Amino acid sequence: MRNKRVYNLAVISIIAALYSALTIFFAPISFNVIQFRLSEMLTIIPLFTPLAIPGLGVGCFISNLIGMFMGQTLPWDLIYGTLATVVSAVITYYIGKINIRSIKYIFGPLPAVIINAIVVGWELSTFFGGNILFNMAVCGLSELAVCYTFGIFLIYVLEKNDLYKKLFR
Repeated sequence: MRNKRVYNLAVISIIAALYSALTIFFAPISFNVIQFRLSEMLTIIPLFTPLAIPGLGVGCFISNLIGMFMGQTLPWDLIYGTLATVVSAVITYYIGKINIRSIKYIFGPLPAVIINAIVVGWELSTFFGGNILFNMAVCGLSELAVCYTFGIFLIYVLEKNDLYKKLFR
């Protein structure tokens, strides 16, 4: 590899672009109380590379910024939503350091589910009203559905034939 910094920046940018594109393409189901943000399946990528942490953070920020201009979210989501994504990505990265395959499948998607349920559920209740426990439960269940179906499938695809080693050198 000629220039490691350029490669790293490219990987971060691709992850950010994928997250943003998936969120905006599926905008009708990506925002509001009941949301199935399909881009959240990408939150398992830190299991394989730390470059996913800034990539997911930037992608979430851009998605929420565009969502704000679409009238789907508030400026606070730029801070809280992005922070929730980055914190869950860091935790997911450390789970990936455990070299037990089943741990990745069972616990890899969990940080995004728990942290988004708490942070986004709180945020929705604070800024839009409604019962905080209900908002946390609904947000958590939708996150659980996305991360434990599409996210687990993505783990499988990346592990198949060591694809992650080819993508994230």
